[in-house]
Amino acid sequence: MLPPARGIVVEVGIGSVLNVPYYPPSIEHLYGIDLSPELLQMARRKTEHVPFPVTLLNQTAEKVPLEDHSVDREHDLYIVLHRRQSDRAKRG
Repeated sequence: MLPPARGIVVEVGIGSVLNVPYYPPSIEHLYGIDLSPELLQMARRKTEHVPFPVTLLNQTAEKVPLEDHSVDREHDLYIVLHRRQSDRAKRG
């Protein structure tokens, strides 16, 4: 379960938008960032009818086109999980 979100939200590693159904309508705008164009294509289809605007960006999180301190919530759950799995795999 995601912590309560409202206002402007950035989700890093949005992938195929598994979290979007759990976001409340109190979100003013969702920015989804992912490096996979294929997953973002799926995300575009799945976010057509959500009750808030969604901007999907094919880029790294370091280059988000937002002003400093303008985001109310940031999620990166799947990035953290992926990094942990990668680290375990490297250790063998």
